[in-house]
Amino acid sequence: MSNSEKESIRHRLGKGKKLTNEIPTKVEDDDDDKKEEQEQGNPIEHAIAAVVEYVGYFFAKLSKFLSSKFTDVNEENDGKLETKLSESGLETMVYIRSRLDVKYDETQREHVDMLKILWRSCFDEDGVEFPLASKSSSSSLAASERQQQPRLGHASEKWKDMGWQGTHPSTDLRGCGVFALENLVYFSQTRKDLFKVLVEKKNGKRSDWEYPFAAAGVNVTHELTKLLDVDGIIRNGSVDETLRVDKCVVGFLELVRRRRTTSSSNNNNDNDSSINGGSSFRRKEAFVAAFHELYCDAFEILDQEWLLAEATYMEFPKVLERTIRVKTREKLERFAEEVRGLHNE
Repeated sequence: MSNSEKESIRHRLGKGKKLTNEIPTKVEDDDDDKKEEQEQGNPIEHAIAAVVEYVGYFFAKLSKFLSSKFTDVNEENDGKLETKLSESGLETMVYIRSRLDVKYDETQREHVDMLKILWRSCFDEDGVEFPLASKSSSSSLAASERQQQPRLGHASEKWKDMGWQGTHPSTDLRGCGVFALENLVYFSQTRKDLFKVLVEKKNGKRSDWEYPFAAAGVNVTHELTKLLDVDGIIRNGSVDETLRVDKCVVGFLELVRRRRTTSSSNNNNDNDSSINGGSSFRRKEAFVAAFHELYCDAFEILDQEWLLAEATYMEFPKVLERTIRVKTREKLERFAEEVRGLHNE
């Protein structure tokens, strides 16, 4: 520690004494003893100051060391990574963003079929039939004209039992489009038991004012895409290849890579470097599957956090934020640290 720093600490710990440039003109016999006492001050205060300074020095060194280990981390930019995403990484994020732009359309059989899958997952055991599309009230319309009319049917009060806020899911799907529906369908088909448990709120002591399951699912999709900053990838209509990205984005792309590796090992004839349609389809399948799995995990954590907090409906935003912004982020950042650790070995 420099003399100037020591002097600064002494003055800060002093008892309100003002600094002075006056030079004493007279020195008494006991001036040396008094001067020594003034310099020493309170020994406990000096000891505390010394410890604080040492600890601060130690952590500054540790922070510098960690920064050198993760050379892409820019401390002045909130821990984001100054990195150039790979072509595969860019393709992943752009594709997910594009799925958010696909609006639910009842004239598309694929979209209606997804609703049927959800309906069967929830109500088949009750024997409740899927609500049929409403027919045109005008018999004078030609068949071709009727086919062009939007199918505004499938409305039912039973949709509310699944946790949609209205009598038809399309109202809730306006924000994230059909991608939120895809997430729910994947959940219902790959984790059937957990899906039923969460829909029917079977676990734990539940609140009298429960969160609506399906609407919560749309919110999980929305928050995950915000966490991954999919909107930040496209700048002025083009892809920015030198984006600053959070560690959680790197972690998510590692999940995609592992998913593709698993898929490739199960399809020995697949060549990821090829540009044929089959390979492209499998790449996109890996993108979406990795997001779906992250979605299912987040939804399970959401319910656990809800029960732990003994939350009510009005507290849902806080529970959702803790689930995505804390728990899910921590998970993805661990993956990112594993990757960067391997690269620096």
